[in-house]
Amino acid sequence: MKVGCDDLAQYFESIDLNEVLRDINEDRSVAGFPLLNDLDPLEDELAKLRRAYVQSMVQALDRLPSSELVEVVTELVEEATSYGVEPASALIGDLVEVYERRVGGFLESEAEDIEKLIDATKARAEEGAEAGEIDALTTRILERAQHWDEKAQPVQVLMESRGLEHRVSVRLALALRGLAIELFNEHDYLNISKRISDRLREIFAEVPEIAERVEQDIEALVEIADARRNEAVRSKKEQEEFAASIAYEATFGLLIKDTFRLSTNGVSWKGSSLSLEEVDGISWGGLRGDYKTTFDVRIYSPRGTLFVEFSDESKFGPMIERLWKAVGVRLLIELLQTLRSGAVMTFGGMRISDRGVVIPVERMFRATQEVFVPWGEARKSSQGGQLVLTSGDGKAKGSIDLRQSKNSPVLSTALDIYWKKGGSTLSSILGK
Repeated sequence: MKVGCDDLAQYFESIDLNEVLRDINEDRSVAGFPLLNDLDPLEDELAKLRRAYVQSMVQALDRLPSSELVEVVTELVEEATSYGVEPASALIGDLVEVYERRVGGFLESEAEDIEKLIDATKARAEEGAEAGEIDALTTRILERAQHWDEKAQPVQVLMESRGLEHRVSVRLALALRGLAIELFNEHDYLNISKRISDRLREIFAEVPEIAERVEQDIEALVEIADARRNEAVRSKKEQEEFAASIAYEATFGLLIKDTFRLSTNGVSWKGSSLSLEEVDGISWGGLRGDYKTTFDVRIYSPRGTLFVEFSDESKFGPMIERLWKAVGVRLLIELLQTLRSGAVMTFGGMRISDRGVVIPVERMFRATQEVFVPWGEARKSSQGGQLVLTSGDGKAKGSIDLRQSKNSPVLSTALDIYWKKGGSTLSSILGK
C-alpha cells in the first residue's frame, strides 16, 4: 500500500506541463488542429487529476486497520520530507491534509482530556499526595500523550517541513512541560520531572520549538541532580567530620567509676541520656579551692539536668570544646534569634535584651536602681567563676555564675563576638 501511494506521488511530481503541452501540440499539428498557446487548460486538468489521485490514495488507505493507516501515512510523509527537512510532494501534502481533517476532532478533544489530567495531577500534588500517586498519574498522562502523538505525527512532520507549528501539539507539549516544571519547583519531584522531560523529548521530537525547550529543561534538571548528588556526598562527609569532632568519652571516679559519653546519638551520664536536640542549655566553670579546682559541667533539658563534677583539669577543656560544637553553636543562634524577636532574658538578676542589659544597682537606705547599659557601652570580665558586666563608668555592676546559670557560656560567647564585630544590637552578629 505504501509503495503504491509513494509511486503515485512520485509519478505525479514527474509531470511537466510544458512537456505535456509540447506533446499535445505535436499531435494537434499532425491532425491539423489549432495549437494551444497557454497552460491554463492543462493546469485545470492537472488539478482534477491531483484530486482524483488523492481520493484514490485515501480510498485505498481506508481499507487498512486504523493503526496501520496511521503508520503508513507517517512513513509516507517522513520519507517525502526527509523527516521534516524538505517540502513534501504535492500528493503527500494533500493526503496528510485530508488525514488532518479526519483526526483533527480526536486530537483536539483528546488533548483537552490530557490537559484535564495534568490539572488534576497538579491539584493532587498541591494537596500533598504521595510521590507514588503522582508517579502513577504521570505515567497515565504520558501513555495517553504517546498514543495521541502517534496519530498527530504525520501532521507534525508536514508542518515541520513547511516551517510551521502544529498548534495543538505545541499547546499540549507546553502543558506537559509546565507539569514537569511545577512538580519540581513547587514539590521537589526531581525524578518525576526528569522522566516527563525525557519522554517529552521523544514524543514531541517533530515539534522543533518544544524539542529545543525540553532539551534545555533536561540539561538544567541533570545539572540539579548532579549538584544534589555532590551535595549529598559533601553532606555525608560533613556529617562524618562533625561526628568525629564531637565524639568524646571520659571515665570519672576512683572506686565507683562512671563514664561520660558524647556523640551524635546524644549525651549520657550515670544512666541518663539526652539527645542533642533535647539539650536546651549548658553551663560550666571551675571553682578553685585550697588543694584542688573543682570543675562543673551542666547540661540542661526539659526532662532534667545532667550534672558532671570532677577535678581532673585535663578532661575539662576537651569536654567543653566538644560540647560546644555539639550543641553550643545551635544554642548561640537560638539565643540571638530569641533576642531579635524582642524577648527579654534574665541572667543572674540582670535583664538581657537585644540592645543592652538592665543592671540592678543596690543603694544603701534607698530602693534598688535599675540602669540600662547599651551593649556598645558595657564591659565584661571574669572573676572567680563569675561573668561580670559593668557600665562604662563602672557604677553599675552585675554578675552571672558561669557554673550554675543556664546558657551563661552562650551569652559570654555572644558578647565576645559582638564586641569583635560591632553593631547596634547583639543579634546583628547573625547578619540580616
